[in-house]
Amino acid sequence: MTPPPVRRRGGTARCLALGSLLTLTLPAPAPGQALPDAMARLRSGAYEEALETLRALTRASQPLPEALRAYGRALLEVGRYQDALRALGGAGGEAASVEVETVYGEALRAVGRSREAEGAFRRALERGARDRNMARVNLGVLLWERGEREEARALFDTFIDLYNRSPGGLAAEDLMAVGTAVRHLGVTSYPLFQDALLAFDEAGAADPQDLRPEILAGELFLEKYRATDAREAFRKVLDSNPRHPRALLGLARILEFEGAPGAVDTVRLALETNPRSPDARAFLAEL
Repeated sequence: MTPPPVRRRGGTARCLALGSLLTLTLPAPAPGQALPDAMARLRSGAYEEALETLRALTRASQPLPEALRAYGRALLEVGRYQDALRALGGAGGEAASVEVETVYGEALRAVGRSREAEGAFRRALERGARDRNMARVNLGVLLWERGEREEARALFDTFIDLYNRSPGGLAAEDLMAVGTAVRHLGVTSYPLFQDALLAFDEAGAADPQDLRPEILAGELFLEKYRATDAREAFRKVLDSNPRHPRALLGLARILEFEGAPGAVDTVRLALETNPRSPDARAFLAEL
């Protein structure tokens, strides 16, 4: 179950059982380029422009699920939770389509509607959503946090098989799900924390434009009191997007942990992007 060791940050071995006077007008992007352009703006922290483009894409007669998911997650990143629910919701308390149930569930969970979030994640699983692996790990985390550890562990265990039975490799989001699952299993099997880091590394390699793997790695490093590694991960995110709220919160936590100045100012920067972040608000209150 263990492949040859893989080298990661600091040489640590990892193993996994894982445009004169004329006004120039730039041409509008081709329809097929609009979503990548919006995602590039989002990754740079140009949230207003990104959200405007994504909103327009979701109002097409037949919006792409990718555009809907991206719009929902962008709204969540800036704390517009109710807007996300309205953008993704359909009739009868379900999402507009099975392909956005997972993000819909994330929005429900963000506003404390745990039971409804569980239903959204289960629907995504049962109806075979493309991002069902993310739905499954989200469900596991929800159950874990609710104290239903046995069912949560059973869900997390399936991700080890998912990884080992995918010799051709997994997509970045699936690898993030694997890493999140084994991070939780690491509570009772410490080496799995290393496996989680490897999965996040592989996710970053599978999609170098996605900032989430570095965020997840940074948060795990911080959890393990490895401030230097955590700072490196968060800095990579902030080099691309100086306004990223989770990276700013992570950096603020490092400053507080080290007893260095600047934690309050840094977490306030996080709250400028996402003024409704419960974690950032709670941390600021602690400080």
